Amino acid sequence: MLHIQHLSAITGIKFERVDNKNRANLLIVFSKEEFFVADVQELVGLTSTTEINRIIQSSICLASFVIDSTGFIKQAVVLIPVY
Repeated sequence: MLHIQHLSAITGIKFERVDNKNRANLLIVFSKEEFFVADVQELVGLTSTTEINRIIQSSICLASFVIDSTGFIKQAVVLIPVY
């Protein structure tokens, strides 16, 4: 929860926990390095390990967005590696 409090302080956004990840419109995952590839596969839907490794090597974090026909974000996933 400390990470969420820190993120809230930085962004000024109030985050509210839900009891089921399927109810969340924003999913923030603080992922340990050994789980990062599996988390990307599950939550973002990328299956190519080669593509995932390429993204990981050139990124600090990863985000995926689903937008509606008017351009509004309907759902987002943010993966932040923690060490």
